[in-house]
Amino acid sequence: MAWNHANGIKLSVSSVRRNPPECIESRAKVTSKMNQILAELDAASRSALPLMLDLNGNVAENSVANFFIVREGSIWTPPDRNILEGVTRKVVFELCSRLSIPLIERYFTMYDVAQAEEYFITSSAICATPVSEVDGFTPKRSVPGPITTQLIEAFAADTGYGFHLADKFCSPLEKEDEI
Repeated sequence: MAWNHANGIKLSVSSVRRNPPECIESRAKVTSKMNQILAELDAASRSALPLMLDLNGNVAENSVANFFIVREGSIWTPPDRNILEGVTRKVVFELCSRLSIPLIERYFTMYDVAQAEEYFITSSAICATPVSEVDGFTPKRSVPGPITTQLIEAFAADTGYGFHLADKFCSPLEKEDEI
């Protein structure tokens, strides 16, 4: 499934759970990614990418990316206890501070996802990518939503690359004198 910044991507909750930190330290980038691979295969059977839950049923992360929702005007992301502390996730924290977007680390469930205005994932390879659906739930706002768009534009301004709501992966920003 291609990353699609214009229309978003589809996620599906995997029956494979995120390894708890009591078994494998969540910050460790280990060579065995068996749970993530199994989650990928599980979601692929539904033509989607996986969204993994922790053992308590809270939303954790995608197999290769951090997951965020926008709810009540704030960005919510799971605490770093059960997820990989992504570099790009930290950039989102910095951008939210700079752009005065409230960001809350908290546990949340699929109920919260169903009520959310926007969803997106982040990783170093894809920066911020909108999510258009999670198991039939769709964000309450258009995809990408205004806060996700603000973050994508801030990433583009900071990096010089536009993920810019185009179907392409990362393309250099057009220079004004070339327009």
